[in-house]
Amino acid sequence: MKRFHALDILRGFMMTYIIILHALIQRVFVSDPSAFPTTIAKLPLALVLVISPLIIISLWGSVFSFMTGIASAYQLGSLSREYPQDSSRQNRFLTKRLATSIMIYIIYLLNNLLFSTRSIEHGFSTQSVLTGSLENLSVKAPTFFTLTATSTLETIAITGIIVSLVVRAALKKHANNPYQIIKKLSTISLIILAISAFLRQYIG
Repeated sequence: MKRFHALDILRGFMMTYIIILHALIQRVFVSDPSAFPTTIAKLPLALVLVISPLIIISLWGSVFSFMTGIASAYQLGSLSREYPQDSSRQNRFLTKRLATSIMIYIIYLLNNLLFSTRSIEHGFSTQSVLTGSLENLSVKAPTFFTLTATSTLETIAITGIIVSLVVRAALKKHANNPYQIIKKLSTISLIILAISAFLRQYIG
């Protein structure tokens, strides 16, 4: 099975970069939000123009979700081309991909249920069972917000599940017609984006 090595390199670079930048953001700008505009104002304009795209990219959890979807689709596609008659090999890969994604999702849900999370938007969350109870000195039941809060990790897990299933089903029906697969994936993507935009506006 072929791998998309350029994608692996990009993911490695982005992970290293985001760890460093998030450490800076959490240690400096979250503890003292006023430090961010003050620090940026002191930087030369040329440096601001260089680092601004990098700061914006660091907030794009969707970039990792997008790369996860590409990797899943590419690997399933390469398996289908290399072993067109060996459905068991494709099913084994699909099973491992789904198991990994489901495991990541379960870990994420357990983390939301038991431990508080900190973010720029919501401050300290004290609504989780374990840390919330300790901080409130009483048993704390998780809220709907705690259980449904999303993050990059959850999005990656869901992307891994949806893309793997859709691509596998599309390959079974249109193995020799990649344009049909692209058409189906594009249609599904547009539907998901439309629903997401509606829900975001409705919830907001």
